[in-house]
Amino acid sequence: MKKLSILIISQQDSLREQLMNSLKDVGVSANVLESKHALEGMRYLKMREPDVLFLDVEIPGMSAFEFLDLVDFQSPVILIANCGGHAVKAFDYGLFDFLLRPILPERLAQVLNKLCSSWTHLSDDIIQDAAHLKSLLVGKGRKLVKIEVDHISHLRSDRDYTWIHTINNEVFLSSMGLGKLKSKLSPSKFLQIHRSILVNMDHVQELFKEDGRSKIILKNKLEMNIGRKYMSSIKPMIC
Repeated sequence: MKKLSILIISQQDSLREQLMNSLKDVGVSANVLESKHALEGMRYLKMREPDVLFLDVEIPGMSAFEFLDLVDFQSPVILIANCGGHAVKAFDYGLFDFLLRPILPERLAQVLNKLCSSWTHLSDDIIQDAAHLKSLLVGKGRKLVKIEVDHISHLRSDRDYTWIHTINNEVFLSSMGLGKLKSKLSPSKFLQIHRSILVNMDHVQELFKEDGRSKIILKNKLEMNIGRKYMSSIKPMIC
């Protein structure tokens, strides 16, 4: 397995040390970066582009969610918090997993094993270097239904799952996360316009601004907001 690059952002020395020791205990081979502050963490993300981020919910300067709103980081993020009240918001943000303090060794091992498994699958995809998919097989009841990629209008993440919407107004639920599906689709056709939304640009009707917010309207009249940090991927298409 490829050696991981991991960034831990937390002002607590004991927490960072515990995470690093636990990584060794479960046999994860990793280059670990540490940061105590939000701004320093942002610099590490830009310079090093780590494969995984362990993020304390309260870091000096801002909250973890404010931090995530300011960065464009698509790799797994594991949130660490003092109470379970942050778990729902963590999953709304599409984060990889959630750890509650004090961190129990068995729970941390579970998350790390899930992470290792996820990275193994990702490495296999990179090695195979397969062409972007032309169709998908998605479960519907007891059957697998074939969907032509060209017929997909957009995809919307739902925690660890993804809702796939077609131009015929059909909706399918995939057990694969949005990031994983995105890696299988052509980046020249499917653009991410929001943390949780991937759009097939072939089915976009128009783009406009209203009340200071940029929006996209699909040919089926569905309207979606464009996240501010995703505008940079759309601007090259504007003549």
